[in-house]
Amino acid sequence: MANKRIEIIMIRQIIQLKKNGLSNRKISEQLNIHRNSVNSYVTQLKRLESSFEVLLKLSDKELDVTLNTTNKTTDSRYKVLKDLFPSYEKELKKTGCTYQVLWYRYKKSYPEGYGYTRFKHHLQTWQQKQEVSMHIDHKMGDKIFVDFTGKKLSYIDKSTGEIIELEVFVALLGGSQYTFVAAVESQKCEDFISVLNDCLHYFQGASQALVCDNLKSAVTKSSKYEPLLNKNMGAFGLHYDTVILPTRAYKPQDKSLVEGAVKLVYQRIFYPLEGIQFFSLTSLNQAIKEKLILYNQALFQNRDYSRKDLFEKQERACLKPLPIGLYQVKYYKRAKVQKNSHVWLGEDSHYYSVPYSYVGKQVGLHYSKTMVEVYYNHERISSHSRNKIIGGYTTQKNHMPTTHQFVQSWNAEFFINWGKGKSNHIGTYIERVIKRKPYPEQAYKSCVGLQQLYKQYSQEQFEKACQRATEYERFGYLVIKNILEKGLENILLEEEQLALDPIQNHKNIRGSDYYKSTL
Repeated sequence: MANKRIEIIMIRQIIQLKKNGLSNRKISEQLNIHRNSVNSYVTQLKRLESSFEVLLKLSDKELDVTLNTTNKTTDSRYKVLKDLFPSYEKELKKTGCTYQVLWYRYKKSYPEGYGYTRFKHHLQTWQQKQEVSMHIDHKMGDKIFVDFTGKKLSYIDKSTGEIIELEVFVALLGGSQYTFVAAVESQKCEDFISVLNDCLHYFQGASQALVCDNLKSAVTKSSKYEPLLNKNMGAFGLHYDTVILPTRAYKPQDKSLVEGAVKLVYQRIFYPLEGIQFFSLTSLNQAIKEKLILYNQALFQNRDYSRKDLFEKQERACLKPLPIGLYQVKYYKRAKVQKNSHVWLGEDSHYYSVPYSYVGKQVGLHYSKTMVEVYYNHERISSHSRNKIIGGYTTQKNHMPTTHQFVQSWNAEFFINWGKGKSNHIGTYIERVIKRKPYPEQAYKSCVGLQQLYKQYSQEQFEKACQRATEYERFGYLVIKNILEKGLENILLEEEQLALDPIQNHKNIRGSDYYKSTL
């Protein structure tokens, strides 16, 4: 037993020295072993078809068992089993498949084949050999790994000549390693969500989980055990029915698969594009897409299939179907429902209606690039297409009260009477302001604003401003405000100016006789 232990130690030394590049002669001299013995051991090691790195990772017992099976290359049972290894490796990636299940299947087809222990040993040894170039131990459809490359790509702005540097996003499916690559302007939330949308639609499905880095655009507060996602990433996961799994800080092994993919992306995409000038993000991404097709179609080392083959044949069917529509980044604000049954969205300077029963309530605004939603106690009470017309109203008819006067102090009659109490011109103007809106409640805020302007200026100024605005058929709070602030109420209209100051004859005016004399 002691001799066996000494032999294993000596073999480990030979493996280490061969790994370091020493010749058999040098090893013989360094270990004081006859050169023929070294040659014999090296020949035996080469028959194992495993790299020196893999052999050094084996325990003494595993190495001894492996060395005792060096005659496997001449063993007909092994030759049969070896041809089955690639298909067995694919089967192991399916949920529920184990070595024992595969062995039962193997023994049913080959009753004289290996027992379970030897079967598993040969298959695992073959897998360890493959691990040097690629290691796959992820189930199909289980996870998508995403990351940004450290290096950047760029394009030239034609108008300024400026070089615009871009982030490069990389994602791959854990089972097939089918990969997606795209350049984006930044790692900010909007760009991150946008490229994630593109990624899932490129894969034509969503995985059970999405593994990302601790980006600020994804994680509000990092934690080793329970990182806190920001609202958008949480909502993104719900939209696509996938779990968001941020990696632990400073633990690159949590996403080692995508880290390895980034290195390959440098070789297969970055390097071929080096020296090529691009003048837009679109043209750069088109070039990336072309290289990506070749990358996914390239055969794995020592395999007869590619990433695309594995994706098409196995992983695509394991992905969850995508919902209708892309997820859009959402923003959140609090607002109070005003007396006109609308809420004000400051970013758009626009009013959106809510049911009149919520007047005076504090509500939450959830808005994206195209939609505005209003929530009360976590229940959606209103939804509108986003509208950026400044000072405009987006109103649903059923949100308005049937009487159009749900607040006693705010109704059309109240504001018109107030205006007529000041002067007929002001009353008429107020009436026109209200009539121009499809719903009187939409004009009430304008009327309140006009009342405030009336307090700031004299009645004469305010009345002139209303007259001037009426002449130009312009009605609203901002119209009167602009006239008063710029003092336009005292400037005569063009027709009035002509009537008071008609063009007079002047010595510098030549007249028609001048032209007759020159003919």
